[in-house]
Amino acid sequence: MQTSRQESLVVVSIIMIVIPCLAVALRIWSIIIDKKYRMGLDDICIIVALPFVCGTVATTIALVYDGGLGMHKADVEPTKLLANQKIFLAASILDDISLTLPKLSAVFFYNRIFQRTHTAFYYSFWILGSIIVSWLVATLVVNLTVCTPPSKAWDPTVDGHCRDWFPSSLGPAIMSAVIDLAILLWPMPFLFQLRLSKKKRLLLVGVFAIGYCVLIVSLGRVIALAKIGPDAFAGDATWDIVSYVQWGQAEAPVSVLSVSLPRIAYVITHYLRKTSIGRWMLRPSDDDHKSSKASFPTKNSYNGHSGLRSIEGEEYVRLNDVNYLQERPPYNAQVNASGILSAPTTHSTWYEDPTGARRNIPEIHVKRDIQVSREDRV
Repeated sequence: MQTSRQESLVVVSIIMIVIPCLAVALRIWSIIIDKKYRMGLDDICIIVALPFVCGTVATTIALVYDGGLGMHKADVEPTKLLANQKIFLAASILDDISLTLPKLSAVFFYNRIFQRTHTAFYYSFWILGSIIVSWLVATLVVNLTVCTPPSKAWDPTVDGHCRDWFPSSLGPAIMSAVIDLAILLWPMPFLFQLRLSKKKRLLLVGVFAIGYCVLIVSLGRVIALAKIGPDAFAGDATWDIVSYVQWGQAEAPVSVLSVSLPRIAYVITHYLRKTSIGRWMLRPSDDDHKSSKASFPTKNSYNGHSGLRSIEGEEYVRLNDVNYLQERPPYNAQVNASGILSAPTTHSTWYEDPTGARRNIPEIHVKRDIQVSREDRV
């Protein structure tokens, strides 16, 4: 019969510290080597989240050595059982913050891509962001008020009371999984509206879905918590909650890794291009040399799908991917009563895909005077 699971807990904890540290290091390095990339709020959220994530995982190690986690309750000293409650409170607060920041990072990342293409996206961005912040505030209040005063949890001699811990843990965990699902599904309608081939559109959807695989961990945490039930602390608590703790300590590190995957992919492709095998693997396909129909975004564009037409009435000028163009006509350009927009004669001829790789846009000619027109969307 197994008498201790402490060794596996410590090993997993070390891995869960290494993963986010490596992910953030690669993300920072991608910002350094990509001279045209501008650091945004999505990057800042992940960098700020790192110490909270490491602190959350470190509390698991503290629970092992100072709280007897991973051993049967009968083999744990009573003083360590009381110390468990104090460490759990610290872990809960760190965990709430370390889960919130990667969620906000994902939202800011999508905003970086879609902010100038869809009016509906603007409002959904603020709604989802507000829900995430509200979740953080609510979970902090719940965790801090499980016992009144909080010291009642680890000091039975203090006057006060404690409510049932199970609903206070299960409710926020379920809500966190729901928010993760919302973040995963949120950009899908906008991705399907991109004027790309079906194959490329499905590929982008797959990249976004894989990139936010933390939803699996969130669901695993909820299931593990539901299995141990409300009577876990009344029984062999230090042994029965191990699976829940392992799922919980993995959620934040996997969140950091998930939202950092696009920048990590940029680092990989950056150095792959320096090798002959990498250049062969990343060579553009025939489809990359064909003009795809996507609209050039301007301040007067209609839901990001305006066509650009020359004054002489020639064909619309289409650029490959509206969502990743790095340079656009200046928003302070003057538009006269006839709808003529004075724009620079040169524009960037490359765009950045979701992985951070730059793609060339061949044979683009934009005239100085262009007319912004609205066209019906198909």
